[in-house]
Amino acid sequence: MPSIHRLIKKEGRYYVDDEMDSVDISKEDWIALIDDPEVFNGKSLEVLGYFYEEEDHQASTKQITDKYGLASKNFNGVIIGLGKRAQKVLGQRATVVQQSNPSGLSYWCLFFHGHEDNGFVWRVREPLGEALHETGILSVFREENEKEDPLCTEIFKEGQITKIYGRKYERNPQIRRAFVKNFKKKHGRVYCEACGFDFGKTYGKLGEGFIEVHHNKPISSFKDEHEVDIEKDLNCLCSNCHRMIHANKKRILSVEELRAKSKRPKRTKPSFTSVDSYLFLIIKNPPHAGRVKEGRGT
Repeated sequence: MPSIHRLIKKEGRYYVDDEMDSVDISKEDWIALIDDPEVFNGKSLEVLGYFYEEEDHQASTKQITDKYGLASKNFNGVIIGLGKRAQKVLGQRATVVQQSNPSGLSYWCLFFHGHEDNGFVWRVREPLGEALHETGILSVFREENEKEDPLCTEIFKEGQITKIYGRKYERNPQIRRAFVKNFKKKHGRVYCEACGFDFGKTYGKLGEGFIEVHHNKPISSFKDEHEVDIEKDLNCLCSNCHRMIHANKKRILSVEELRAKSKRPKRTKPSFTSVDSYLFLIIKNPPHAGRVKEGRGT
């Protein structure tokens, strides 16, 4: 049976058990937890998303709260709640006791490395980061266009911080995950249903599985919780098409309407993506080489 971990502090850095600072939670464990609606919810993914989107997936709470105009107490509460739910599933291998208080438990260190540098810096643990990337679930966090009620436009400026006050509608990240999984199973890959763009083909491993999910029935139009038919109510869209569908706030376009408006010309001739490929064709088929005008000898 796995032993209980201990959180230690040494020269401004926090470690689980020793300086290897490892927690026995694999990428596969995290993927299973992310898929479990009893463990991960929209709020916990939102908080993790703030840190994951930062450079090197790390930041201090103050940097995040200043950037997004949030209250720091919300972070601690969300992470503690998420840690407790994860600990119930994983048991002792997700149990970390505090160095200063052996009867107390630490939850943040399940998700983050931590060190002090003009404040406490949180860095997303690698297996968790890999799981977040592989599931693509943080696309919900990135899709800000539908998060805010379009009727809420009151803006207050405080220094360099802009706070937008309005309603936020919590999404169920498991719905997105199930939809993208079914889409890939059905079509063999994930691509934009409006223009055909495939992030994986363009960006390789970095873009594999990345897509934005469009609700053709905006969440803000419903007063209460409602059922979502993932076959009829959702679409896969690239970032550009998703923005264009919402470009007219008074009337959101359908995927078919956006596709009809596209003026992207169809390519009838090969395009050269690099100088090298162009030179290769020139060398292989030099212009005028070996040509003989009709009716004349050489």
